[in-house]
Amino acid sequence: MTKQMLRAFMGVALISVLAARPVHASPITWNLSGVTFDDGTSATGSFTIDWTSKTWTAFDVATQAGKLPALDYTPGNSGLYFNGYGPNSFSIIDSAAHRYITFAFDQPLSAPGVYAINTAGSWDCNNCGTFRMVTGGSVTSLSPSASVPEPSSLVLVLPAIGMLGLVRRKRKQLES
Repeated sequence: MTKQMLRAFMGVALISVLAARPVHASPITWNLSGVTFDDGTSATGSFTIDWTSKTWTAFDVATQAGKLPALDYTPGNSGLYFNGYGPNSFSIIDSAAHRYITFAFDQPLSAPGVYAINTAGSWDCNNCGTFRMVTGGSVTSLSPSASVPEPSSLVLVLPAIGMLGLVRRKRKQLES
């Protein structure tokens, strides 16, 4: 085997190994954690979104009564809209378009993990006349191990491993 053939085999093997990267299952379900408002109340719940395609499959976010009445935002009484107040934000707006809750993040929620809520861009409001600002909290994915190998990449890895073994055997034969 020539050095040129050896380099070609090594190149194909390297490309195959690099192509075998994990992908994240989408959509991802997130839990609100420690979300507090400036009136001492809180929000709890979860939402399931695919940040890449800007779609949602479920949400249920409940707020406590304080400056504003309590409200349970669900698909039955509200809609979820992306990028309302920045590229890494979404708003849930009730059907009457009176109550809004907005959550902003410093980065997209495109991979499982824990992300702090950006308090400067997160609030709950009634006709946006009465506000209560989010003062703290985060979101946590319910499935932090949602990484799965891409099946088509695995098909590429097996021949690459075989080629590496073949190249090694040929190299030993040439050295002998």
